[in-house]
Amino acid sequence: MKFTEDQKIALARASMMMLRADGHAKVDETMFTVSYWQNIGIDASYYERCKALSDEDTILTLKSLDEEQKRFTSAFLGTLMSIDKDIAPQEERLMQYLCDQCQLPQMTIEEAQLEFREYSLTAFL
Repeated sequence: MKFTEDQKIALARASMMMLRADGHAKVDETMFTVSYWQNIGIDASYYERCKALSDEDTILTLKSLDEEQKRFTSAFLGTLMSIDKDIAPQEERLMQYLCDQCQLPQMTIEEAQLEFREYSLTAFL
């Protein structure tokens, strides 16, 4: 599975939205996200493009993903949401919104974590 540069930026933007959904980004959430970004080739040079991407363009890009990419995106965001073991209502609402708007598959936290673990991050380079 490959992601285009624009898809990587949209996925990074969605993960930034999830990081901030509860009003603060915890260290474990940030470390998980940065580690993932590094594995798919997102570095500091992407940050400005990521910040500049609108919510609407993020949604449109994620909505255009193929089914496998959507499954991965849902698994990644679900895992990110639960990484600190404290799922805030704002994170749940954002996840539901992204699933609805981007047509991402809905998963339980356990399903998301299991599916995310099954993906080899090297497949995204």
